[in-house]
Amino acid sequence: MRLGKPIMSDDLVRYRRSLHVHEEPLDGELALLHLERAEIRSLNEVATILWEALAEPDEFGTVAALVSLLAESHPDTPVETHREHVERFFEQLESAGLVERVIDVETTDGGGRTGPLTGRGTDSE
Repeated sequence: MRLGKPIMSDDLVRYRRSLHVHEEPLDGELALLHLERAEIRSLNEVATILWEALAEPDEFGTVAALVSLLAESHPDTPVETHREHVERFFEQLESAGLVERVIDVETTDGGGRTGPLTGRGTDSE
C-alpha cells in the first residue's frame, strides 16, 4: 500500500512537556530547568497557565485547546492575542527543549482511506 500526501491541520500538531525538565516555583513565577542542558527559563503568569495545562497533553496539547483555555481565563483579551501568546510559548519552549512536538498526521492511501501516522516534529518540517 502506498501512502498519499499528509493532510495537516493545526489540531494535528500536539505538544507535550519534555521529560528532561524540572519545575520549581520562584518569586511568584515558575522556573523550568532543562536537566540535560543545565538551562533555566522563567515563565510569566500566562506561560505558567499554559505550562500547567500541558500536564494533560491529550486535553491541552494543541494550540487551539490552549487558546480556548486562555480565552476562558482572560475573556477581555482578543482571541488573536491569545493565539499569538500560545504560538510564541510553543516556539520558545520547543527551541529551548522544554516541550516536544508530536504530529498526528492523517494520510490517504490513494483509495480515499485515511489512517493515523505519528511522528516527532523537527525543524525541517
